[in-house]
Amino acid sequence: MNEMKIVKTPELQDFVVKILRQNSLEKRQAEITADVLVCADRRGINSHGVARLKRYIDGLKDGTIRLNPNVRIVKETPVSLVIDGDGGMGQPIAFDAMTKCIEKAKHSFICFASIRNSNHYGIAGYYTLMALKENLIGISLTNTAPLVVPTFGKEVAIGTNPISIGIPAKDDKPFLLDMATSTVPRGKIEVYARKEAEIPDC
Repeated sequence: MNEMKIVKTPELQDFVVKILRQNSLEKRQAEITADVLVCADRRGINSHGVARLKRYIDGLKDGTIRLNPNVRIVKETPVSLVIDGDGGMGQPIAFDAMTKCIEKAKHSFICFASIRNSNHYGIAGYYTLMALKENLIGISLTNTAPLVVPTFGKEVAIGTNPISIGIPAKDDKPFLLDMATSTVPRGKIEVYARKEAEIPDC
């Protein structure tokens, strides 16, 4: 059995930032991405944690993730945003979108953002946590490529389409939902594959 090594959060974040920077990702983008990945591991969602780093490195190398995207607001109102991510790293784009939504919601009580031309953004719950920290209700959801076979189907036709909802609860712990709409997230199957472990029946 391999010996387990405990890595402290700052060390893990520094490691992720270092790897991303070595692959030419801008410093701020690397830091936000590292924070999202480490947050996933800390919350026990290891399917979307640092184990996903290779996916992003591969994307940066083959050009499916643009290093210096021209991220721009296509349309904006006091309560909404439409953002074009220009093929950039998903985490910084989503982080900035939620930051802008929080700013608008504090003035207009509500805000919705739609992002197009982006990439995988990590755990949806990271962005609802951003809203919760400001005592706001947060909702984060995304589509995916077809990965799921519908009930009684034979071929993949729908995405896992993650969704997260966070609701403050005064003095109690806030409510936080962070899930895929499939029975099992694809990332969990990838975890079992890496461990060469048998997938349980239920």
